[in-house]
Amino acid sequence: MSILSEQELRKKELEEQKLKMSILDMKIAYFKSRINPHVLFNALNFLYSESLDLSKELSKGILTLSEILRYSLRDIEDDGKSLLVEEIAQIKNLILLNQFRFGKEIHFIHHEKGVTKTHKIVPLILITLVENALKFGEMTDEHNPIKLNIEVNNGKLRVSLENKKKTETLLSVEGYGIGLKFITYQLDRYYQKDYILKIDDKEEFYTVTLEINI
Repeated sequence: MSILSEQELRKKELEEQKLKMSILDMKIAYFKSRINPHVLFNALNFLYSESLDLSKELSKGILTLSEILRYSLRDIEDDGKSLLVEEIAQIKNLILLNQFRFGKEIHFIHHEKGVTKTHKIVPLILITLVENALKFGEMTDEHNPIKLNIEVNNGKLRVSLENKKKTETLLSVEGYGIGLKFITYQLDRYYQKDYILKIDDKEEFYTVTLEINI
């Protein structure tokens, strides 16, 4: 019975990790192939046109949804990244969409500092963080708003996101944990050791801190 060396074990672990990533890549590609963007956006354009005479808020909501989907489904650049300002713009659209949905009762504080048009990030990482906060966090408590801070300094992106938990059990909410798995996968794949992800899961509040060398 042979004993694998530490180097061989490490090589085997890397191969297994690459296989898992390849499988997930195929799943993502399959999901995108099932969506015909032209059909989808033609339908949204039709709904937008029809809604103009019915409700300005409804038409604005459809247009906002269309922009988010366009960003999510578009082909990314060779380095797998998008402009950080574009990611932030879609975060604002996501917040706006939820304001339409819940009658503008959302309490969300957003600050950003040091972000320029040259900074890039793997798309959907920050959006997924915010989407999780909106889905699983308490949005309507004016005394405990969702807080998002985005700052870039000396080539490092630092993001902190805090939300008060909903009173219902999170494990009972559909989709709980899926977004975090996607985020971790993307971070491991593109940034490897160039990121730090910390989660502070307390009884009442949930805080995520992310640092990336960009």
